[in-house]
Amino acid sequence: MRRYNMEIEKGLPRIDDILSSNSGQDAKMQPTPESIAGRIIGWRTLLLLLCSSLLASCLSTTPDINNLRTFSEDRRSAPFAPTLEELTPEMPFVIVLPPRTQLGVTSYANDNGVTFIKSMMEDAGNLQVFPDQRMKQVLDSNEYRMLDITREEDAIKLGEALRVKYLVMLDTSPPTFSHEDDDWSAVVTMHLYQLSPTKKLAEETFPYQQSELEDMRLNLRPKLQAALPLKAFLVETYERRKVAKLNVGMDQGAEELDRFAVFRRDQRSSPPEIVDHGGGKSSRITIYSEDYGKMVGTLEIFRSKQNESWALLEPAKGEEILPGDAAFKVVRYRTDFFRKVDLGRFD
Repeated sequence: MRRYNMEIEKGLPRIDDILSSNSGQDAKMQPTPESIAGRIIGWRTLLLLLCSSLLASCLSTTPDINNLRTFSEDRRSAPFAPTLEELTPEMPFVIVLPPRTQLGVTSYANDNGVTFIKSMMEDAGNLQVFPDQRMKQVLDSNEYRMLDITREEDAIKLGEALRVKYLVMLDTSPPTFSHEDDDWSAVVTMHLYQLSPTKKLAEETFPYQQSELEDMRLNLRPKLQAALPLKAFLVETYERRKVAKLNVGMDQGAEELDRFAVFRRDQRSSPPEIVDHGGGKSSRITIYSEDYGKMVGTLEIFRSKQNESWALLEPAKGEEILPGDAAFKVVRYRTDFFRKVDLGRFD
């Protein structure tokens, strides 16, 4: 028995011999406690990530925009669907007039206040500012030379002549709040009008202070967005009108989690009018107007790209949201002054 065991021992190499003879080559291949622990932690981390990803995909309610389905319910559209021109995002023009200023306001404060308002129109309102040089050319013409653009009526006439969609009139008065001597400041009142048809959209009085530009921007921005709400149209709906594609995206100010109120557009026409063109020629003209009086629900954007976005639809009780409906961005903001400054009296 001992001999048998010895024969076996002869035929099998000893473990210590292997380790000693290959210590320079194979020692690195041998598992150590540290490497075993590292492998266990690595596998556990991988399994945890896989489980988390699977759980997130199961719990997520956000649709995949690449796999949206169209059903028969999604093919019916609103009565007055938007035209191709309406579906193209526009940047209307706004004209910002020189301020009506009181004594005590520096020219620096006036000029910088106008520049600030123009930048806010472009940033918050997604508008194009009408060039001052072109406006001056029109005012110098014989037809409009007599206009007093400090008067609301004449300012509106100028805006209509320039065919802009919006008009801003400004009033500036000396600052009634504490400020440094070299900090150009004034009390600014902004009057924002929509033209054709004419409608006053907003009037906002705020302390303009050169050193507080960022605070002013952050607080005035939502107020302008509320006065000039981003308008969108529902291009298509999917998943039995649970998801919609909009014609606006990040470039127009539509961001993920933004909420919109959805309205059914109604088109109305006035009785035909006879227009005399002279020379015995006349024509009948019918004027059409739009109305957004009926709210049919809300939507929330879950994916936004450059010029398009996708939203989850929430119809109002007893209503349905259809392709072609119009949506207006909902903006909430504080109603108090954005800085606690005593603006004094303006009488």
